[in-house]
Amino acid sequence: MLGARRPHSGAALLSAVLLLHVQAAGAVSFQVLVPAGPLSAPLGGTVLLPCHLSPALSAQAMQVKWSQLGQDVHVYLPDGSEVQGERYRGRTELLRDGIQSGSLALRIRNLTLQDEGRYLCDFQSNSTFGNATLELRVTSSGSDPLLHIHGYNGKQMNVTCLSVGWYPKPTVLWRNGHGEKLTLSQKEKISSNRGLFDVSSSVVVTEHSDPTLICAIRPSSPGPEKVSAILISDNFFPQGSSWKVGLFLFLSVCVCLLSLSACYLWRVQRAKRKASNLTTKKSPRGSVRARRGQTAAGPEQVGRKEKDPLWTTVFPRLVTADPYSPSAAHILAVLMGSDSLLGYPKMKVYREKEDVTLDPDTAHPSLALSKDQRSVTATKTKLTLANNPGRFDIYSCVLGSDGYESGTHYWDVEVAGTGGWALGITRESASRKGWFNFSPKQGTWAIQFSRGQYREITAEWSLLDQSQSPGKIRVYLDYEGGIVCFYDADTMAPLHAFTSSFSGKIYPFFWVWSVGTSLRLCPPQPSNN
Repeated sequence: MLGARRPHSGAALLSAVLLLHVQAAGAVSFQVLVPAGPLSAPLGGTVLLPCHLSPALSAQAMQVKWSQLGQDVHVYLPDGSEVQGERYRGRTELLRDGIQSGSLALRIRNLTLQDEGRYLCDFQSNSTFGNATLELRVTSSGSDPLLHIHGYNGKQMNVTCLSVGWYPKPTVLWRNGHGEKLTLSQKEKISSNRGLFDVSSSVVVTEHSDPTLICAIRPSSPGPEKVSAILISDNFFPQGSSWKVGLFLFLSVCVCLLSLSACYLWRVQRAKRKASNLTTKKSPRGSVRARRGQTAAGPEQVGRKEKDPLWTTVFPRLVTADPYSPSAAHILAVLMGSDSLLGYPKMKVYREKEDVTLDPDTAHPSLALSKDQRSVTATKTKLTLANNPGRFDIYSCVLGSDGYESGTHYWDVEVAGTGGWALGITRESASRKGWFNFSPKQGTWAIQFSRGQYREITAEWSLLDQSQSPGKIRVYLDYEGGIVCFYDADTMAPLHAFTSSFSGKIYPFFWVWSVGTSLRLCPPQPSNN
């Protein structure tokens, strides 16, 4: 009996061996390959994360999973279906063109700061699996530096460099015209704003300083630095140097000698006329008076000084107007510079502070406007006013009288340290009737103060830096640049900034909801022309 079973047992053994060989053949080993170094992509942009098998094998019957920190990003299943992670829904795509050769790259759109990190690419078949990790870095190149002159006292001034919207945290470098690094007058301020970094850095300029200042914002990640430069005129420091004093004395002596010479010649001519009158017939009184009038005009013409009309018009405005105005720096850069300054582009000329007034036709009926239309106060009384299309009927808001469709503009607002209020800008086409949520998507870019806290007016209502309590806020709008910034108008410390793409008219926006709370627009200081 045992001998009869041996052939059967041998056949079973052969079948088992063949099955093991088949399984071993099916369990082909592979490696998952991704780029060795980190990949960088801009905030709001698109990135492609490559991942493929080696050797090239078909992944059509495998499960391929992209994940970040244990959270599924995008999964490909063996039946050909796909599943997107909740946070990435609508933003990711698997490129399946190379699936037959084992390539399944992941494309991510509209990158956010939360998308930064390490990504795991995992291939899994019925018999084996493999994975690899790559790193994604999200970057944001901030705004071009803005240079502001303030604190001018005749002997020195502060120049502040401001820039917003950087990631990761940048560094600020000041250099003079010789390329030498400058020492900061105070520690630079770098604040976080929704994960992005805003920069404020200042240096002191005196009569002995190099007149050329260069502010460079250098990103931490690979990328070009952003630079602005300014040339400070010697007219800010009139005491000048010794050779100028000598020249002034020399010219003064020359003027005195010329005056004495003119006086001597005039007296000689007068003596000759008197001698002539003794021997000739006396002339008519009108004729003598006319000649004397002509002679008397001579010394006035000799002593007359011609003034430089350009500097007479511009310099008093730069020095005696708002000392925190950026106009001085930028106008001087244009007046004193050429088409380029030390190889850097010449900066734009910024306008003087806007003379913003409030538009009563847009004011909610519970708001009281001052006679000069610069102050708004929330009241308990609701006036009976015409419900015109531009008037707010639910929210106690009011707009500025003038809108802007281009250029750069700024205005200062005295704010209350109590109550509830908001300020910023809004589109002309933004909602004004009924109930709605204010946000950049709706067309309003603003910050609010309520219960002692500053917040941005967005869907998230994120808290702002609570260490500052400004009494006056500057709103700065760069229409073409797509930037609206909020600063402490006294210290020029940044409070918040929005970046967007503006279209249509943009109006100053004010919202006061606490009874008795007021906002007041600061008028431009008069210029001395």
